[in-house]
Amino acid sequence: MTRSWLIPLALVSLASTWLLTAPTAGSSASPGEELVTKEVKGLKFKVPADWTVEERGGMIAPVPVEEYLSKKFSAAAARFDAAEKRLAALETKQAEFEQKLGALDKRVGTLEPRLLAVEQVQGDQGRALRALEAQVQSPAPAPADAAPESVTGDLVPREESER
Repeated sequence: MTRSWLIPLALVSLASTWLLTAPTAGSSASPGEELVTKEVKGLKFKVPADWTVEERGGMIAPVPVEEYLSKKFSAAAARFDAAEKRLAALETKQAEFEQKLGALDKRVGTLEPRLLAVEQVQGDQGRALRALEAQVQSPAPAPADAAPESVTGDLVPREESER
């Protein structure tokens, strides 16, 4: 008979130990999170750095998992809201840039015929310049009434030679 009360006592002590140390059993809220040791009134708790340890109802323990996760999710929601605001601002800027790009495309559309006309004039000028250069580089034709040099035999004009 003496053994019958030991089994329930052992089960109760194991269950109470497990319940009190569940948040500090070495597992953290996230796998990569580092655990720290917090000491409150001589009791040591191994918890994540942002997990608070409080005294509630005469017991000192880490805050319940629900409160800790609620705090974590509210922080994540705040970061998400901030990211949404930044995204909305970026979308507004993108819309402004698209409007400016559309206006520039219209201006380019009106300037394109002018640019083509300028290119046409430049091409005509280039052809005219090449034609002039060709004329300058070719020898000038002699006048039709002038006698060739071989006929007169000298470079002196006839009028002077006859005198």
